[in-house]
Amino acid sequence: MYRPAHLDSASHPVTSAPASASASADRAWLRSSFCQGAADTCVDVQLGPGGVGVRDSKDLDGPVLRFTPEEWEAFLLGVRNGEFELPLI
Repeated sequence: MYRPAHLDSASHPVTSAPASASASADRAWLRSSFCQGAADTCVDVQLGPGGVGVRDSKDLDGPVLRFTPEEWEAFLLGVRNGEFELPLI
């Protein structure tokens, strides 16, 4: 089974989002370019050596969910495989 080692920046470009005071000063928060004009429905992602942080883009000082690299890769694989597709009603 193919599992990419990193995000494909060519097909899913990201842009830096402003870091909050509680964010790690040495790591930039990233936001997909698909979120332009849709700030209410996006999340910010922070990549680091110990894992990945995820926060709500409209609550920059709110809680941050932390994932290990293995958990994040499993999530991305599930997204790519359609695991989270909602059934049509």
